[in-house]
Amino acid sequence: MENSIMKATLMSVSATMTLLLAPALVTGQEQSELKKKANSVRATAAEMKFMEIPWMTDLFEGFRLAKVENRPVFLYMITGDPLDDC
Repeated sequence: MENSIMKATLMSVSATMTLLLAPALVTGQEQSELKKKANSVRATAAEMKFMEIPWMTDLFEGFRLAKVENRPVFLYMITGDPLDDC
């Protein structure tokens, strides 16, 4: 577990440093080209609709709320460390 935490921390620090240093390393034209590329792969609002789902981490609270709101339950489970390799 300690290794996973270290790996996640290192990835986070690397991403932060990249974001902080990237503007200084590219020209204005390169930045606009990068923004165009990023916008072409960025998820649209319609594709992010699933983020409006009220995800629950408490199984019993989720079942209770589904019963109150007369909604179905979608149960998504994982085992192991979510930061591990697939």
